[in-house]
Amino acid sequence: MQQIWKKVSYSGSPINPKFAVVHAAGEIISGVPAYDFFVKNKIGAHALIYPDGKIVRMQDTTKLIGQAKNHNSVSFGAEFLIAGDHSWESFVNAMQKPEHNKYTDAQYEAGGEWYAARCKEHGLGPDKIISHEWVDKLELEKGKARQEKIDPGPNFRWDKFYAAFFKHYL
Repeated sequence: MQQIWKKVSYSGSPINPKFAVVHAAGEIISGVPAYDFFVKNKIGAHALIYPDGKIVRMQDTTKLIGQAKNHNSVSFGAEFLIAGDHSWESFVNAMQKPEHNKYTDAQYEAGGEWYAARCKEHGLGPDKIISHEWVDKLELEKGKARQEKIDPGPNFRWDKFYAAFFKHYL
């Protein structure tokens, strides 16, 4: 797993994670590379997982970053970046339509390894990993989750993610 640190200056209060969140975003967002877009807009992620499997770490998982609204103080998460330049509509298509599935085997391998290492560090089991779309369902009544959280979407291959995760977790 190739990792580089490009630590951000915003956020950073200590946290004690109780679960991990899997996110997705475009590799390029309306012409701006994801890392630059995140920094410019002070959007958070502990790491970005690129289509080639490279990981850019933005914040230590023991530090707060705004990645799971209302749950930032108890979770960490990384973004699986979908290749290409995306508007909101093309991003949703890439996540939701099987013919547009853009997640790569390199991402599943690197992401599984990254989450395994972070979960071990925090004493979390695989049952503590959730999809971003389920974050609000942790506290809201069934069916009342906000609709803007739809990532990583139905095309995300949890079987591939967990195969890589368990290879490095056990």
